[in-house]
Amino acid sequence: MLINRRSNWMLIQLKLKNGIMIPFPVTLFVFKDLLEATASLINVIALLSPERNNGKNFFFHEKIIAIINIIKELIDTMCNYGKLEIADIEVDELKIAIKLI
Repeated sequence: MLINRRSNWMLIQLKLKNGIMIPFPVTLFVFKDLLEATASLINVIALLSPERNNGKNFFFHEKIIAIINIIKELIDTMCNYGKLEIADIEVDELKIAIKLI
């Protein structure tokens, strides 16, 4: 029976030319909380921003908050797949790997 575990961490690994590997583990719960805090901050900025002549806010906060919500849903969906390799990029002197673990 296949049991698919939910991922809770995103691991960003940087491998330099001289062989040094630098891991950056990020808890996805913290990242989602950071997105929610950013959305709240954007709402506050939108309330304090000046209005245009036609009565609309100069700051398009609805679109930005919609993008943040899409990113949160994308993270939830990717976490349900379990372990997942998102990117493995190699440039001349640098290798970057992004994985969900």
